[in-house]
Amino acid sequence: MPTERDLIKKIQEGDGEACETLYGSYEEGLRRYLLRLVHDAAAADDLLQETFLRLWTRAGQWEGTGTVKAWLFGIARNLAFNHLDAVKRRRQQRLEIPSEENEEEVESPAWMADERTPGADVQLERDEQQLLLHEVVEALPQSKREVFYMSYESDMEIREIARELNLPEGTVKSRLFYARKFIAAAWRQLQNEWENE
Repeated sequence: MPTERDLIKKIQEGDGEACETLYGSYEEGLRRYLLRLVHDAAAADDLLQETFLRLWTRAGQWEGTGTVKAWLFGIARNLAFNHLDAVKRRRQQRLEIPSEENEEEVESPAWMADERTPGADVQLERDEQQLLLHEVVEALPQSKREVFYMSYESDMEIREIARELNLPEGTVKSRLFYARKFIAAAWRQLQNEWENE
């Protein structure tokens, strides 16, 4: 059975079946991960397709360091944050005020309101918090940030990370502890600032 590294080499040579094999391995995990980031099932599906399109068209950019899983989750993460940035920019665009001529008030029927869906203000707040959290994580030193992403976003275990980075497990645990402590402190500070606004 070919390894994931073998599959990447086959994709680089234009083997569509190799791409389908990786898709089958990571489709569900990536979809769940993207849904947690963007909170929109349709957008998550689009981003999943875009992730594998990037795999297909840019397989030659894979340097062979780290795991294929970490690389795919990294692509998905970048696409998700680009999507959230675009959504935020669209929300910030000015809306034209409709003219009062021939204006009719139109009410949406009650059955169209999905009460399970969070309101726009709640969703916007969640998106903003997600972007702020991303900024906090990006402020970590590179060595700690890499370990954090591998652990939390790529769902890798300590021993897997240690093997991929060629580090002792104790070093990985130490970096992960530092990252958690840094993120928690920065997040508490942000929450204090929100409360004092």
